[in-house]
Amino acid sequence: MKTIKGLFGWLTKNWEEISDIFAWANVRKELTDEEVGRIQEYFLKKKDYRLVIIINGVNSLRPQRTWGSLPEWFRNDTAYHDIYHAENAFVFVSCLEDEDEAEKLLIESAQEIEKQANAKLYVMQRREL
Repeated sequence: MKTIKGLFGWLTKNWEEISDIFAWANVRKELTDEEVGRIQEYFLKKKDYRLVIIINGVNSLRPQRTWGSLPEWFRNDTAYHDIYHAENAFVFVSCLEDEDEAEKLLIESAQEIEKQANAKLYVMQRREL
C-alpha cells in the first residue's frame, strides 16, 4: 500500500466483508503520528468495529487462525517467523462480537511484538456494536 490513502481505499472497498469477520493489512511504511491519528479517526466514524490494533515499526505480520473465530497469535511472513523492527505498520481490525478472551490474547501478543520489534502499539476497543 505504502500510503494510508491506499489503506483507506482497501478498507472502504472491503468493509462489507470485514464487518462480518476480521482483516489485516501491512502498510509497507512506518506511519507518522498524524497518519496514525487519521486511521484512528477513520475507525471512530465506523460503528461496527470492536478492536483495532496498529503496530507501527514491525516487519510484515499475519495473524494465524488456530482456534475460534479470531486468530490466537500473530506471526510474520518470514521463513523463521522472526519479529524485528522494519519500515512497516501492521493494521488489524475485528468486528466480531463476544470475543473478549480472544481479544485479550491478541492484545497481549501485540504487546509482546511491540517489545520484540521496538515498535509502537496502538489499540482501540469499542465494546458496543
